[in-house]
Amino acid sequence: MVFSGRPAVRKLLACLAVVALMAACGGGEEPSAEDSPAQNNAPTSEMGDALLAAGDLPPGWELLNPGSQSSEVGEGESGFCGTPVPGTEGSTGSADVQFSKGEVTTRLVENVVRYFSVEQATAAFDRVEQAVQNCKEWDVEADDTVTTFTLAPAPFPNLADETVAVKVNGEFTVSGEAADGGPPTDGFVTGDTVAVRQQSTIIVIRHFAIGLGTRPTLATAETEPISRRAVEKVMQAAAP
Repeated sequence: MVFSGRPAVRKLLACLAVVALMAACGGGEEPSAEDSPAQNNAPTSEMGDALLAAGDLPPGWELLNPGSQSSEVGEGESGFCGTPVPGTEGSTGSADVQFSKGEVTTRLVENVVRYFSVEQATAAFDRVEQAVQNCKEWDVEADDTVTTFTLAPAPFPNLADETVAVKVNGEFTVSGEAADGGPPTDGFVTGDTVAVRQQSTIIVIRHFAIGLGTRPTLATAETEPISRRAVEKVMQAAAP
């Protein structure tokens, strides 16, 4: 389906892209009282160097400005069945970056979280693995649209100390009002999420697409090389 002539639908799909992101990564724990939001959200120069850039990706990906889209998603609705991926408890800082490809509904998101110790990173990764094993289905609501997500573990090569990967699928219905007065339309989300622990750092790659009327096609062959490059950049940034 082509979205360029339907601004209301494009806006809704952009919102749902944020919802899919929230469903993938979760809202995380609340910042501590002594830390300001700016301190929690602003990556250090070293962490910025660890993030993917457009030049690291296959052709067609473009950097998205941070904060370009927003959506209200409750804390209990985010993450895998409410479990943040990854959690930020015991972390020293985090950084993230988003890219789009083609329509606004194909996204790539990287999140890097660094912890005080290998033990704390391992504990955070254990919680991710438990969520992958235990979470089967959950709902996320935004702008009066409820998306039902399902999750299934997926085979993936080990890229560092620990690696886990899942397939995430979602279904929703766009109301006639949101669809520019047309009939209600079924929508679909399909995506890969890969989490990797490299010593005291966790890297999460979320690669997903959203479609209306038909299930979107995701270039899943890109997920592994992008994930490998993400881990490489984290290792390079940490090297003395």
